[in-house]
Amino acid sequence: MQMKGSPYDSILAAFTGIVECGGVFGVNSGFVPKALKSLPNSRIKLTIFDTVKGLIAMNQKELQSIIEENRAKMLS
Repeated sequence: MQMKGSPYDSILAAFTGIVECGGVFGVNSGFVPKALKSLPNSRIKLTIFDTVKGLIAMNQKELQSIIEENRAKMLS
């Protein structure tokens, strides 16, 4: 309905029109292409997030060890 020249005036009219033309399965006709398009994108995002999260955790452990070494040097 966002495109110009849509044959539907409202969401209810669009829903009933789609069900009349394509049946109940017509409502979900674009689901598979949308899922196939978005799955690789989601996997890439989650992989990058997990990798960066692991790198941050490693750097925090290293920073903590450096701080402890410096404290030990200052106390002795």
